[in-house]
Amino acid sequence: MSFPGGVADKMGNIYEAKWAVRQLLDVLRSEAEAIRFESITRPDQGFEFQVERGGTVEHHQTKRRNSEGNWTLRRLETEGVFKAFQAKLSESETDRCVFVSQHPAPELSGLIDKAAIAQSAEELESASGIGAGGDLNVICQIWSVDRETAYGWLRRLRVTVQPEEEIDGLINAYAKICFSKSSAAFPILRTFLEERMNRRLSTEEIRRELCSEGKLPVRDWALDATLAGRIKKITDAYLDSYAPFGFSREVIRRTEAQKILHTLQGDLSKKLLILTGKAGAGKSGVIRQIIGDLRESEIPCMAFRIDRLLEGGGPDTAEDLGRILCERKESPIITLAGKYPSEPSVLLIDQVDAVSDVSGRGQRLKDIVLALIADALRFPFIRIVLGCRQFDFVNDQRLKLLDSRHDVEKIAVELLDWEREVVPVLLKLKVDPASIRNSERELLRLPL
Repeated sequence: MSFPGGVADKMGNIYEAKWAVRQLLDVLRSEAEAIRFESITRPDQGFEFQVERGGTVEHHQTKRRNSEGNWTLRRLETEGVFKAFQAKLSESETDRCVFVSQHPAPELSGLIDKAAIAQSAEELESASGIGAGGDLNVICQIWSVDRETAYGWLRRLRVTVQPEEEIDGLINAYAKICFSKSSAAFPILRTFLEERMNRRLSTEEIRRELCSEGKLPVRDWALDATLAGRIKKITDAYLDSYAPFGFSREVIRRTEAQKILHTLQGDLSKKLLILTGKAGAGKSGVIRQIIGDLRESEIPCMAFRIDRLLEGGGPDTAEDLGRILCERKESPIITLAGKYPSEPSVLLIDQVDAVSDVSGRGQRLKDIVLALIADALRFPFIRIVLGCRQFDFVNDQRLKLLDSRHDVEKIAVELLDWEREVVPVLLKLKVDPASIRNSERELLRLPL
């Protein structure tokens, strides 16, 4: 079937096609309700497609790049972006518009961010300052509207900066969750969309028609009733690899564990938490306390130790690691994301120093750990906790680079505090702290 005008080559731009497939996967995973290409109708000119998400319609407009660099307001006007926005925003009080590009649009993004916080057009103008206030004037002139209208429309705009390679990574990651065979997912899904131009495709319709075609077998995670038990068994094996906690039934609660739990429960911007400390500082003990806290909070978690995988050569890929740990030939990240797609989950990796540059061992395993981190960053609800000796961490070039990321938090595990953590235990055991020599104090501060 052919369409008039520019519709026939609507998917001709590879960047737009990849972004469309990325959104299609959201619909397939029930993260959005439907997707539709309405390119043959005049009101949809300027937009590639629309997505229904959370009861709201999003109109997506993509521009791979700007030959002049960042997108200025005037450049967006020249490209017809604002005209397309205006057509949609003026005909609905709830629809939203999304602009996607590899290059940022700092002027527009700045106005959108301030409009989201401001309680009125006057407050937006006041908060914007002279420079951004000028930008607000430009927006009003382009749209030929007053500031109150511009303020309302800005609150329904979103700018997404997404490099093409990041979209590739997202498509690959989500395809592994959605399909049992995902190697050719993008070209198949692109063709799937091209053959269904001007149709509203719901989650159920996409699943049904993909299954009917048989090119991409859709996975149903609900059918694997034993998976949650296997994830728990992996973590139980990790816990059993260490001696029991405490001395004479006394267990010291580490403040580092409480801090990490607080971050895991509240700060979704921190995707990777790195526990470092000197040998014997108690990093593994902190991880075990975190596991107990996560289980008490009913947050799914999976934990393993890298040093136990060095025997016999270890896994070659993240998929091999998944087979060893969970009897599934897929990355542990895919297992967590597939089993718990819409709730927080945590992967805890201990003894990472066993594969550091200092150790000189297991470089392939380090590649796998770094690949797991990269995969986890693509899923909004998955976090990773790493345990690594400080010396090994700072002397490993690739591990050290992790600390420069904005979504990483590094927590130093210190020796036990004598007055706050050791003395109360001694008093409970009826031991006089004053009778302990200085050399013995340092030994007791080790949480062994």
